[in-house]
Amino acid sequence: MVVHLDRSQEFRVRVSLNILAWAHAQNTVDKAKRIDCYPDPNPSQAGCLQRGCNFDGSDWDPTMGNPTCFFPPNTGYIAEDSINSNVITLKKSPSSVSNLFGQDFQELVFHVDEIGSGLHITIVPKNQTRYRPLITINPSPMIQSSDKLNIIKNNDTIFSFIIQRQSSGERIWDTSIGGLLYADKFLQIAAYLASDRIYGFGEHVHTSIKEVTLGPAPHLVYRTIGGQLEFFFFPGPTPEEVIQQFQQVIGTPFLPAYWALGFHNASFVEWPRYDMVPQNVQTQYPLANGTKIMLGSMWPDFNVAWPDFLDPTGQTAKWWSNEFALFRQTVAIDGMWIDMNEPAVFGTGFYTENSTSKDPRIKSPKNLHLMCPDVGPDSEYDSPPYLTKSGYGSGKLASSSLCMCADTARNTQKFYNTRSLYGYSEMAATSYALKNAIGKRGAIISSLHFSVSLKGGTVARPVLFEFPNNPTTYDLSMQFMWGPAMMIIPVTSANATSVNGYLPIDAIWYSAYDYFYGSPMENGFTDFQAPTNYLIPVFVRGGYILPRQRPSVTTTLSRQNEMQLLIALDTKNTAKGELYWDDGETVVDTLATYNYHHFEFNFYAQTSSASLNITMTKQATNLPLQSLDNIEIFGYPYNPNLKSATLNGQPIAINTVMSSYSPFTKMLNITTTNFLNLNKGGPTWILSWNNQ
Repeated sequence: MVVHLDRSQEFRVRVSLNILAWAHAQNTVDKAKRIDCYPDPNPSQAGCLQRGCNFDGSDWDPTMGNPTCFFPPNTGYIAEDSINSNVITLKKSPSSVSNLFGQDFQELVFHVDEIGSGLHITIVPKNQTRYRPLITINPSPMIQSSDKLNIIKNNDTIFSFIIQRQSSGERIWDTSIGGLLYADKFLQIAAYLASDRIYGFGEHVHTSIKEVTLGPAPHLVYRTIGGQLEFFFFPGPTPEEVIQQFQQVIGTPFLPAYWALGFHNASFVEWPRYDMVPQNVQTQYPLANGTKIMLGSMWPDFNVAWPDFLDPTGQTAKWWSNEFALFRQTVAIDGMWIDMNEPAVFGTGFYTENSTSKDPRIKSPKNLHLMCPDVGPDSEYDSPPYLTKSGYGSGKLASSSLCMCADTARNTQKFYNTRSLYGYSEMAATSYALKNAIGKRGAIISSLHFSVSLKGGTVARPVLFEFPNNPTTYDLSMQFMWGPAMMIIPVTSANATSVNGYLPIDAIWYSAYDYFYGSPMENGFTDFQAPTNYLIPVFVRGGYILPRQRPSVTTTLSRQNEMQLLIALDTKNTAKGELYWDDGETVVDTLATYNYHHFEFNFYAQTSSASLNITMTKQATNLPLQSLDNIEIFGYPYNPNLKSATLNGQPIAINTVMSSYSPFTKMLNITTTNFLNLNKGGPTWILSWNNQ
């Protein structure tokens, strides 16, 4: 049947549709709480209504992030079982909008586990096997925290769950906003959040490409084009504690190497000599001819192949390790920079044939069979029903990468499932190769790295991690903390000779660069001098002790220099710190049997005297330490009598000519050659002196 409408009738119908859709939307979903039903390009009213969603084009404000096409509030699943169980079967709600990009799984299984104070939640299709990353994690850690997370489940109109803090009842995750969809290549879940501030989204180890959209409720919409929905919730309550709890699942960071503290050459500046690099690499691997190896264009001439680092048999990792060993027989390397492991490709499906150009980005469309398929059964991987925002922007998922239909994991998985795991898998194989070929750690060592490797946490961290109760720190993105004790405010503007930075009012800060070195600084926002002949602005937080060494041209020479302590006093005239010291390169398998020194430092000063307590908690064998020859104290409020100094109750001589104290800057410097030998005595050294 064909119905013809004249323009006036068509206008009346359109107006009626607009009014009906607008009225229905206003009565059901608040503008701030809408979930986009048209995340793909070119949304239209007709297309929106055809999807069964609501449309409201009135008073649209793009700055709010509220979509004009949005899901009805009953979109999702309902529970078939008692919601009091930890395992619940969910059934697609008969009144729910259908999945936009594929057929919904009709039944899901919701599973929640308590992991100490945290929660682990999975949502998977019933009687279906979904791909899950082949990575080593601890799925059931016993999270310890001063707070605890509880779950509340609801099945009034659609199934939803709330994660809330036991201490305050604050809801940190609430899926009652609706919008749960679950098809093979389009999964979506949405939740109200406790705050409109969210941090940490970046590159993640996940089976498939995903995207996260924030809304003004505040809420979050999480979409992925494969895999399964699995979430860990950590109580913190501080951001740094969240990271430590997260690392109980994925493992703590590797302990890197001392030599990486030295000067680094960038490969884009120090180009290799081409007369020493073989150009006939294509003939060195004849077994590649006639195979179905995925090829593409990268830095070398001709084609580049990508090893299957996801090989579950371990054969690829062994081959990679052997390649490292062969290479090291020619070049005595200490480490290896692995680049472009997204993996990146300059020209997907293209390569440079017999090129003499040193720029492999010049491509010619030879071997068309290497191009990603646009039609046929494999095209669904490069052109799935939903491309994600990134895919729509670049045209294809394979843009600047490998074809999604490539086989990985010994032909058991498509690259569509494993792309985001490639760099991780290459890193793991390279770490294995370095360990076998060199037997050394691959990259900065300090006491901070030791603590993070042992206990978890961050090395470089946002300022808000240390000051979570100070709202001013929430928007600081151009400065950062190095551990809890150092604030770094880099100059990021061209030709600038000053930089504006913020020193939180919750602490005392001392300058550790050329500008008023050692002096206490004003809290709050300040324009700091930063001419090109200065160090960048660096500040030390009161209450901390930082071990240091005088730098030399190489880190090998730096290790031979005397030890130093920088002590920054807090309002109580106290400070603490630690020192970890090993050979700087041996791979650490377990700290229980590893050979290293560990010292704890505690300093306090009062009107009459001051004392530095050094305690050795772990002693290494055949690993001598350099003497502690310099102690620098910021914020020392008394006039010290260094001639009264004692070590463990016995008089000790301090070189008063090399040492100094300024009552104006309140900076005390104790310098004496071969002052404290931490290789002898112990396990406790107490350095004390009186004040005048």
